[in-house]
Parts: sequence; structure tokens; C-alpha cells
Amino acid sequence: MTDCFAFFGLVRRPLLDEAVLKEKYLQLAAETHPDSQDGDEAQFRAVQEAYRTLLDPATRLRHLLELEFGTTQKTTLPKHQDLFLLVGGVMQQAKTIQQHLEKSKSTLARALLAQDRNLVLKKLHDAAHSVNQARETLDCDLAALDTRWPEAGATELAELAAGLTFLTRWQFELAEMEFRLAHEGG
Repeated sequence: MTDCFAFFGLVRRPLLDEAVLKEKYLQLAAETHPDSQDGDEAQFRAVQEAYRTLLDPATRLRHLLELEFGTTQKTTLPKHQDLFLLVGGVMQQAKTIQQHLEKSKSTLARALLAQDRNLVLKKLHDAAHSVNQARETLDCDLAALDTRWPEAGATELAELAAGLTFLTRWQFELAEMEFRLAHEGG
């Protein structure tokens, strides 16, 4: 397994300075780019993959977990079950409204759905706000874990990685659905 931290000459830590990472990435990418004098396409791809691994906090934590503890243990998200239910419910409502709007042939039928659409848009917005707040909390947890590094345990790393993964995905899904629904039948 490639140690992405060593690849960029960085110390293994849960939290990285993204500006330093980007600087090191750009330097290595320029050196290994296939169009450069000593460029190597395979090495360039490895640089890109290592950068993607370290740039995303959840992926970085899973990589660190594997390097430090030899595991990528999975965990459940008891702290985020309420958000799971909230996001799932709102997304289902949004998909239902979207399907009704897509099937509506007349302007009148679409107008009759406007109130429901606006209500679901508000729920999507509120759910996104809740997810963003939970994400901010996990970002603080990541900073706190970094101050205790390397005393933090594998379970704590795995739980934080899982939480970040789910919350990032929910942020994207909610934003995408809110955009699609807001522009459906505008």
C-alpha cells in the first residue's frame, strides 16, 4: 500500500494544512506530468490519487486507519440516525413531488403542485442546514482528534471517517435535489 503522506513528505496526521498539501501536489504534478521533460503518466496518476486521498478528510482518515492500525473497520452511525431518517424522508418527499411535476402536462396541474413543491423545498433547505451543522461539529471533532494524535484509537478514527462520509454525501444529495426541484417547473 502506498503511504500518501510519505508521498508528499507529510507527517501522518488526521488534520492537514490544505494549502501545504496543494503546494506539494502542484509541485509533484508539474514534475511528473506526461508533458514535462521527465514526466511519467503512471507516476502522475499516482500523484493525483494520493492528493485525492489526502484532500478528503474521510478518505484521509480511512487511509490513516489502514496505515496505522492495519484496518479499515466499518462502523454504524448512532449519532446520526436522526439525520439519516430526516434526510431519507425529505428526499423521498422531494422525489415524489418531482415525479408528479414531470408527469404534469398542463400549466394548471403544475401550478396546483407549487405549494407542495415550495413546502418540500423548505424541508430540503432545513435538512441541509441540519446536516451542515452536524458536519461543522465533526470538523471540530477532527481538529480535537488531531490534537490528541497519535493517542486516538482506531474506533474513533473509523467513526469520524464514517460520519464525514455520510454527511458529505448527504450535503451533496440535498443540494442537488434542492437545485433540481427549484428549477423543475419554475
